[in-house]
Amino acid sequence: GDGLRKRYAETIAGGALPEKIWGSGGVKHLAKGARYQGQPVMLTEVGGFLMTPDLPPEKWDRLYQFYGSCSTPEELLEQYRDLMEGLASLPFVSGFCYTQLTDIEQEINGLLTYDRKPKVAPELVAEIHARYFGKAKGSE
Repeated sequence: GDGLRKRYAETIAGGALPEKIWGSGGVKHLAKGARYQGQPVMLTEVGGFLMTPDLPPEKWDRLYQFYGSCSTPEELLEQYRDLMEGLASLPFVSGFCYTQLTDIEQEINGLLTYDRKPKVAPELVAEIHARYFGKAKGSE
């Protein structure tokens, strides 16, 4: 949460979006020639906390270097909660797509394992969403 609030502090205060997502060589927030004029923003790939495999970090492939990692379900839930709190604090963000729901092949960064078993209790994820984004319609 703090990282997102720091990254977008100027935008939260009414300023412009940072030009790029990842430093000088990164992806741009807006298409070439477009300007941010207060329109809603959708973050299309956020999350992806890696549950570290039984490999020492020096054996991880390049992909693993891009994900935050955790070693317990409690750490995963805490990182997820922090991310959701941060997203909820960004008034210009109208939605997001969490990456990713399930582990696939070498990407073991889902909330569910490859065979669709929860890494954390789904009820706890639902509580986080209710806290920061409200209850889903029909969930009462």
